[in-house]
Amino acid sequence: MNWIDSHCHLDYEPMSKDIEKVMSNMKNHDVIGAMSISTTTNTLDKSYAYLRDNIWFSVGVHPLDDKIGQVNEIDNYLTKWIGKKNIIAIGEAGLDSFKGSDINKQIPGFEVQLVHAEKHDLPLVLHMREAEDLTLDLLRKYNVRGIGHCYTGTLEFAKNILDLGWMISFSGIITFKNAEHVREVARFVPLDRILIETDSPYLAPAPYRGKSNEPAYVSHVGKYIAELKGIDENEFANITTTNFYNFMRINALDRKI
Repeated sequence: MNWIDSHCHLDYEPMSKDIEKVMSNMKNHDVIGAMSISTTTNTLDKSYAYLRDNIWFSVGVHPLDDKIGQVNEIDNYLTKWIGKKNIIAIGEAGLDSFKGSDINKQIPGFEVQLVHAEKHDLPLVLHMREAEDLTLDLLRKYNVRGIGHCYTGTLEFAKNILDLGWMISFSGIITFKNAEHVREVARFVPLDRILIETDSPYLAPAPYRGKSNEPAYVSHVGKYIAELKGIDENEFANITTTNFYNFMRINALDRKI
């Protein structure tokens, strides 16, 4: 099998303390690559040191980061990194009104990332919580392709972003007992539009729930969804990995399958 983790945070502890162990564990679990996601304007100063042929990166600022309102700084950050080797996406960007966060403060920082995603034709890694209507309004202003990351939204929102040509990515949450609404969406999403992720070091899937997550465990997410959709594990691994390569436009010569 050949799995790819489409969303992790290699700069976060404990993974950053022993990156070689993380890579070894990936190999032991048939995980052939991972995309490490930016959340702050200094993320890549640390995580880019982990560059490998099979480690890719996004560049962006999370909606709950303290600097989300500093548009010029975000613009400079994206400009600095876009075009460098294995920088293949924008984000993690979006809107988050969870627990009363000020969503209006987040909009300018989100839009500057949408502008770069459209300008450079890079997929946007979307973070969205409790802001479906406004997020969709903003997405429709731009000609942007993207990934609905760690999907926990409604089926209706999933249908809307699928109509925009987007991918939807599922994390270890899908293995949680109280996540039937996520499983409903996963059953609906077509095979050619689905990705898998860990969002590590968070959201470890069963049987690791409660422990620190890492890219190796994306194999458990993949196997769970394969069973959910009634598909052979090997086939589903190849489908999701091919989806990642195609959507992220990884050169055919660099593919591991």
